[in-house]
Amino acid sequence: MKKQSGFTLIEIAIVMVIIGLLLGGILKGQEMIKSGKVKNIVNNMQGTVAAIYAYQDRFKVLPGDDPQANAHHGGTNCVSSGSQACGNGIIQGNWDSATLTDESVLLWAHLRNAGFINGSGQIQPNHALGGMLGVTGGQALYTIANSNRLVLGNVMGEYASVIDLQVDDGYMDAGSMLGANPGGPTAYSLTTNYTALTWRF
Repeated sequence: MKKQSGFTLIEIAIVMVIIGLLLGGILKGQEMIKSGKVKNIVNNMQGTVAAIYAYQDRFKVLPGDDPQANAHHGGTNCVSSGSQACGNGIIQGNWDSATLTDESVLLWAHLRNAGFINGSGQIQPNHALGGMLGVTGGQALYTIANSNRLVLGNVMGEYASVIDLQVDDGYMDAGSMLGANPGGPTAYSLTTNYTALTWRF
């Protein structure tokens, strides 16, 4: 009768250790990728706000809200119209506006023309997760209006919670970063896509 051969306990243990190491490496790699994306977004947020303040320091007016942009750097002047008042310190227009005359869109052209950020034109940039990065002051978001805020569009909760913790308090309904109305849910849902995270600067 032919003797059957099989795996010894030592061989099985070695295979299990190798599988464990592979899984651990994959999970660690995923965590590093997530951490890198969060770091890129936070750096992008802080860099954008620094550029806005540098523009204000140089020209004594906020980008997008600049009625003398043409004289300052050859850009398009902000024009007062309806609720949009130029030079009042509030960035009017929706954060994701496609209207080229809105201050929230002009802001990007002003920053680029003046050399504070890379690129050209008025197209709003995307953040590391692929959503739009915008700025608004006049648009009411989470019951707050007339307060300039940087906005991150389409951020999954697993990232939103970490970003909020790095730049604020980690609570979705309180502090300088909001993903819900004040007094609403306090914790981010990891599987929810947040269409607009706002950060006051």
